[in-house]
Amino acid sequence: MYFKAVGWAEGHDKEKILHATSLLHGTPGTWMTRYAEEWTSPPWDTWNGLADELRSQFAVIDPKGEVRIRLMNMKQRTRSMTEYWNEYRLVTSEAELEDAPGGEWLLTGMNTKVQDTWGADSEEFSRTDTLAR
Repeated sequence: MYFKAVGWAEGHDKEKILHATSLLHGTPGTWMTRYAEEWTSPPWDTWNGLADELRSQFAVIDPKGEVRIRLMNMKQRTRSMTEYWNEYRLVTSEAELEDAPGGEWLLTGMNTKVQDTWGADSEEFSRTDTLAR
């Protein structure tokens, strides 16, 4: 959108590269330093080349795997069970997770009081939504 606004929709690769690389910070900014300070020549000379290189360096390799890790680390903490369950369902749909490990991860992330209450009932669950209720 910015490139269209400044009239760079077509062409203007050098300007696009300079502008985009000036906005990099954190790990991508550090990675770009060797090229910006001319320690080495960049392996791209076009806007599309830079975009491809950035994707190869920083794109998520396994998005479903990353969502599963997020899911395994999710905790209820002080949220209500309903709030926790709603977030959990959204993340499990992103991860395309089978129900069985999802239930184990849901239970593990529940706060201790809720886990103890569930454990006292000793009800078995066949589906994650049953456990959440």
